[in-house]
Amino acid sequence: MGRLNIIDFNLSSMSSDYKRNFFYQLDAQLKEIHRNGGIVRNFNPQSVYIDEETRTPSFQVVYPNSSSFFDEEDLKRAQVEDIEMLSTLAFCTYLSDGEMGYNLENGLLQFSVLQNNADFVRTYFPEEDLDYYQQVFGGLETPLYYSDYINRKMNGNTMGNSRSLTKSTEAGRAMAQKTEEAAYVNYILAFSLVSILTILSIFAYFYLTR
Repeated sequence: MGRLNIIDFNLSSMSSDYKRNFFYQLDAQLKEIHRNGGIVRNFNPQSVYIDEETRTPSFQVVYPNSSSFFDEEDLKRAQVEDIEMLSTLAFCTYLSDGEMGYNLENGLLQFSVLQNNADFVRTYFPEEDLDYYQQVFGGLETPLYYSDYINRKMNGNTMGNSRSLTKSTEAGRAMAQKTEEAAYVNYILAFSLVSILTILSIFAYFYLTR
């Protein structure tokens, strides 16, 4: 067992709920990377991976922001650009669904082009996520994380039982046998630990090998 990029894993063919769960996890990891002083920048589908055993997503490279940005405004803009690119990756993944869909091997479309075609873009995102992606493609001044958006909706009980993001993996199905709230809390705690360990190992590797 190892890890596959999302093209080889064939994420495009997965269900909408599975994709939403994947991007929830990937966004939560991005948020932790930002909180721990990193920037991703590379969201090419061939550089985003998923562990074959745990189904945990990860980025190929994380860059320390201290060597790239001179002030808080530059850093904030870089974080927003990460979110814009993750949203672009999500759009291209939804767009690639089906035999006649977009080919992720071609890379990502330009965020600015998608911004200028908002009516086209909105038809491909799940209805539950339209509010979030409309804000991102409408233009952000500060970071806005998809995982925070989902957490707020779940805490407000607005997602509905049939849309639980914790049911699309084996671990999620096992947790779903408990109460929705307990399952959600356990999932977030476990994922946070994995994310933090992953981030620390990536930074350690970067500094030891540069």
